[in-house]
Amino acid sequence: FQLHRTRLQAPERIARLVLVLSLIYVWLIAVASAVVKRGDRCSVDRSDRRDRSYLAIGLRWIRRCLQNDAPIDMRFTPYF
Repeated sequence: FQLHRTRLQAPERIARLVLVLSLIYVWLIAVASAVVKRGDRCSVDRSDRRDRSYLAIGLRWIRRCLQNDAPIDMRFTPYF
């Protein structure tokens, strides 16, 4: 996460930042899981081979939704 670039020194602030980053990470993984389960992976990943991690798929999907003014699926639903 490159925490050294934040120049934060107070442990409380670092802890809050790590908490927020962790929640965003979990949310992006959940979004990517939903994208893969729906079969929309081809919109954000290559179809001939799998190059992207779930984190990258989630981030690319969010960017795609923002560019196309599409709604973003905000649920924290596990897809097993």
